[in-house]
Amino acid sequence: MIPFIKPSKPDVAFFNQLLSNSIEHNHYSNFGPNEKCLKQKFTQLTGVSNLVLTCNATVALEGLHVILSRRCGVAYLPSFTFPATNQGCLVSSSYGSTIDSSLDIGRVKWNHTSSANSLDSYAITVNPFGSINAVCNRPTGVSFWVVDNAAGLLSQAQDWLDMGADAVVYSLHATKILSACEGGVVFFGNTKLYEEYLEYINFGFKALPDGSRIVQHQGSNHKMSELSAAWCLMSLYHYHEEITIRRKIASAYDAFCKANAISYIPSLQAFWMLGKQTSNSIQKFGIQNGVDFRPYYQKLPLDNSGCKVTQLFTSKGFCLPTRSTLEDEEVAHILKVLDKAKALDLI
Repeated sequence: MIPFIKPSKPDVAFFNQLLSNSIEHNHYSNFGPNEKCLKQKFTQLTGVSNLVLTCNATVALEGLHVILSRRCGVAYLPSFTFPATNQGCLVSSSYGSTIDSSLDIGRVKWNHTSSANSLDSYAITVNPFGSINAVCNRPTGVSFWVVDNAAGLLSQAQDWLDMGADAVVYSLHATKILSACEGGVVFFGNTKLYEEYLEYINFGFKALPDGSRIVQHQGSNHKMSELSAAWCLMSLYHYHEEITIRRKIASAYDAFCKANAISYIPSLQAFWMLGKQTSNSIQKFGIQNGVDFRPYYQKLPLDNSGCKVTQLFTSKGFCLPTRSTLEDEEVAHILKVLDKAKALDLI
């Protein structure tokens, strides 16, 4: 059985060395030497100096929701689902809806309308695949724009900021291209939003010049641990190798899709394909033939505001593994199974 996720083996000796560094500096939890080093590495890779490391990308988005909803005078966290929960695409909200457009296939946009007491509004663009061809402009008429680039490449961070994003969120989960085992990172183009989020993730504390601190506003604890920072520093040493191998695998899938006229979205994280049967049927077929074809999000009931693109994704979309630990013969086997699926008119 070829698993969708086939984890890489860590360099235990190097990892232990990084942990020892934290202990020697008496930093066992947050804001220690590994976190500082990781921030420097990220700045070197992206050119972005305003960044925050978090314990998880989903809670980072939640924190930005809290800050922006407070700024914009809208209700805190209206009803929605994050693709990151693996429960479904964002389909509706009390304050906005998805945009049904063939140009936005693979990305879901969602906008807060401004309340009667505020001229501000904000929008979140969800790019669940971290697609390597992602292009999107800042939504019109919004005061703040946040991009959830999920599993994208770090090199895309500055591109999103250049397109007008106020913040770009990345997941550093164990399954992503770059892993902190559990963690996330937010790059900021908006300095004021960056400074406010720094306070929010540290319980709302604001540091004063004399070294004391005060509670500035409502906050939470979203800080990355030294353990996760050490894991991510270890992962950085084979980050470019990881990308190279994933590109090779994605290129093989890309060639198959083009040769067989199959709709798809290229991604180095989880290569998405569109089937003719339901994703669950394709998943069962894959398992019978020794391959884990992961469904693209479980299908959720949609109300009248649900868009056709979302319905299409949740019912027929499925993903192929691109993990760098896949052997050449395993990729060849996956392609053979896809050939069988094509012959049976499943895809």
